[in-house]
Amino acid sequence: MVTRKKEKWETFEVGESSTRVSVFADGKKQADFRVGKTGFSQGQGQGISGTYTYIRLTDEEEVYSTEGFIGSHFNRSFNDWRDKTFLRVNKDEVAKIEFTYPDSSFVLEKRDSLWLADNQTANTPKVDGYFNTIRFKNINEFEDDYVPSGAPLLQFSITKSDGTMVTARAWPKTEEDWVLTSSFQEGVFFAGKTSGAIKDVFIGKLQLTD
Repeated sequence: MVTRKKEKWETFEVGESSTRVSVFADGKKQADFRVGKTGFSQGQGQGISGTYTYIRLTDEEEVYSTEGFIGSHFNRSFNDWRDKTFLRVNKDEVAKIEFTYPDSSFVLEKRDSLWLADNQTANTPKVDGYFNTIRFKNINEFEDDYVPSGAPLLQFSITKSDGTMVTARAWPKTEEDWVLTSSFQEGVFFAGKTSGAIKDVFIGKLQLTD
């Protein structure tokens, strides 16, 4: 505890203008507190030994100091709380990927220990690089009001060794702006760029064979 005085609230930034956090479980309030000022604790030799945040229970006057930067967990936009998963792909589980484009479709397929792009031996480091890109792919922006007006312009389908499928699709909005979705979150549409997610996910055959 650092103070019991209400007049000190603003000093520790736990007054009425501070971030208020209410926690509910089964419709019942479990906690209600104010998150205030944060800072660094000094250790021996004037070095930094830790971080702290001042908090106050909403219905009480006492102010407490607790470890960590608590405020950073709450002062976020709505999208910061959302699931940004677009792709999760384990190379060892993939049997083939079918890339479906308007004029340059191709298939990347594993035969024995080799990867082939339309029956042409693929460049192993480039294949590895591609799988590293899509292994854990998130997209941070969403297109919540988007309704597809037709078939996607770009699409790929991953067939895993056990026969299960993973798909990704993309529709153009402008030359640079796209809308994407995947089977990891059906019905959730993401905003992507030609120079970003589109370039990373929907690659061409020459990027794997040259």
